[in-house]
Amino acid sequence: MGRRKSDNQTPSLFDWEPPEIIRRFDEQRVRSVSIKSTIARAIAAALKDSDKPRKDIAASMSGFLGERVTKNMLDAYASESRDDHNISYVRLLALAVATSDERLLQIGADLIGHLVVDNKYVDWIELGMEAEKREQAHQYAAERDKNFDYHLRRVRRGQ
Repeated sequence: MGRRKSDNQTPSLFDWEPPEIIRRFDEQRVRSVSIKSTIARAIAAALKDSDKPRKDIAASMSGFLGERVTKNMLDAYASESRDDHNISYVRLLALAVATSDERLLQIGADLIGHLVVDNKYVDWIELGMEAEKREQAHQYAAERDKNFDYHLRRVRRGQ
């Protein structure tokens, strides 16, 4: 049975989309020839996407770091042309915390082939790793059984 046209309270199964487990910036938004420019573009995107004004983000970063961060500093970090103002890793972490934007961390994780995932998925990831180990153990045992059977047949024929 389909839902009635007048029913606006029941969500459609066709409208459902799976949750975004790994959050990344749109590649078109941050792609650049250098990692410095990519990071500057990512900072600009994170600041633009945030609901907080830059002044409030700077204040939050200041509180987190225990040192002064200004809106002008954020503007400089977000500017590709300000080559003399690259953000430090500690400040990038503070920015990620202030904006709650894990995409800033995913840029670095991508460089080394890793992912930044929400803690709520860790148990599932660990379960998947255990399942993979279990499958490898079964494959190893099956191979050992084949070798054993082969040797057993050879020994029996030799008698």
